[in-house]
Amino acid sequence: MSISRFGLINSLIDCILFECAGPNRESTVEELAQCFDFIRAMYKNNPGAFNTPCKSYIDKRELDTPYGMKIYIDDYSEQGTNSIYPHDIAVELEQIPCGGYYDYDSDGEVVFIPQYETLQCIPLRQLRGHEAENFLFEYAVVVPRVYHNDIAVLIQGLRDNVWTHKGSGGPRCRLSNGMAAAKKFSRAYNAEKRAKWGRYQHGERSPQDDYTRLQQQLAETARQEQERAQQEERLRLERADEERRQQQIKRQEEIARARRDAIVTDYMYKLEMSQVATADMKDNVNQARQKLERDLSRYFRDDVEVHTYGSYASGLCSMTSDADFTVYFDCFTPSIDELADALEDIGYQLVTSIPHARVPIVSYVLWGISIDVSVEQPMGIQNSELISTYAEIDNRFRTCWFSIKQIAKKHGILSGSTGFLSSYALTMMLIVYLQDICKPAILPRLQQSRLQLNDCYIGNYDCSYDWTTNYQGYGRNNPTSAGQLLLNFCNYYGYVFDYAAQEVNPYLGKIKNRSYNSPARTRNDLRPRSWPICVLDPFITGRNVAGNCGRSNVVKIRDSFRNACVYLKRALRR
Repeated sequence: MSISRFGLINSLIDCILFECAGPNRESTVEELAQCFDFIRAMYKNNPGAFNTPCKSYIDKRELDTPYGMKIYIDDYSEQGTNSIYPHDIAVELEQIPCGGYYDYDSDGEVVFIPQYETLQCIPLRQLRGHEAENFLFEYAVVVPRVYHNDIAVLIQGLRDNVWTHKGSGGPRCRLSNGMAAAKKFSRAYNAEKRAKWGRYQHGERSPQDDYTRLQQQLAETARQEQERAQQEERLRLERADEERRQQQIKRQEEIARARRDAIVTDYMYKLEMSQVATADMKDNVNQARQKLERDLSRYFRDDVEVHTYGSYASGLCSMTSDADFTVYFDCFTPSIDELADALEDIGYQLVTSIPHARVPIVSYVLWGISIDVSVEQPMGIQNSELISTYAEIDNRFRTCWFSIKQIAKKHGILSGSTGFLSSYALTMMLIVYLQDICKPAILPRLQQSRLQLNDCYIGNYDCSYDWTTNYQGYGRNNPTSAGQLLLNFCNYYGYVFDYAAQEVNPYLGKIKNRSYNSPARTRNDLRPRSWPICVLDPFITGRNVAGNCGRSNVVKIRDSFRNACVYLKRALRR
């Protein structure tokens, strides 16, 4: 291939097409004319800045552009021309919208008539990979080096002043005459490629062999890129298959977990039904209350009222629950021993009095029911009504309560009189857990409500709470099943709750750092009593209803919840 067949204009056109094909994909004849109009102005305004051979060619032959500008062709065109741009270039006509006007159609309706402008466009395809490298190699080797700096200056001028893009990219450089140029087209940049060409001329290697080798390298590079793309596609498909497999496994595990959770929840419902006191037992307790009220009224000849509190009033009574009564007298209030004597005189059997308990009581058995009677305990009634209100809001509370009580019984930690947890303390722990730890909350904080409080005071204690608002469905935003709630409850009080530093505060409906100091041990021993666990009363806010628990017993309580948690997790994984 003879280098004399490439003139400045032909080579410049090739480079312009190479530049425009990068960002534009097509170029109009008008844009091409603007390029040469700018180039002509550069030669006219700065003729001494360009190489002399290039300047001499301008005066030879002319070619009219669509706008009357002259494009000069050098005399080498008589020997024939060639191109290093590897695609056929043809001018195509393209219709471009250029506004329009409104007119009336045959029905008299106003319609918009668009107008179009016909543009002459040169479709271009961007050179990629080995094609671009091949173009730049042939430019460096085949185009005469006397043109390189001129083309580099002209291309940079078009980048800076005519085009709104950066062409095919690449940095700029400064030539020895101080002009800015596109580095990849400059003579110095392509010197190494030209040097290789010089070695070819001395017989070291034929240009055709090197050109063939380059083509082979480019083809190998293209093949490797294709293999890499295929490998990436295989990896993508494998990852997609693995993700689908993992999602399927996850769905299957969720289905299995839901099935196991349903089995545990169903067992809890059956346990509740088997433990809860029957309607007949509740009727018997109510009849026993009425009988006691009649008998005491006749015996003391006074207006006597007997109220039920405790589990039978709160709705958490089981088959083995004791009935708790408190007696109100109108005129005369007997002591607990006097009340016990009166019950024996009336004819009640197995009467026992406990006068030195925190709440003095008289116990007896009637119709197979163990009954504890106290004198004027309004706080117990209020506590029972509060618990009953919570129990009516969400059925999961009652279901969890019977399972928790069964767990406490099995582990021997349900006994307030022997230094463990009372049923009342367990109830407070469950209520506050459902208020504070469950997210979203399942139970509201009735004592913190700003809606309708009952304004109840017993002594100096504020016993008010919202008892009129209908909170049914309050916990519907938390769909956790009763079985999962039981597991979470045991996990929290087995592993999370800090027995030494935190308190269960039903008044606030929160589990928080301790805010109350323990009272003195005795009147004579003013040292603070040890509270290894703190579960506060909802109304007497400074009273710890689990204050009798010893340190070793609290460790057993914690371990019992941990054992139950492990068992429940194992049951839910089977």
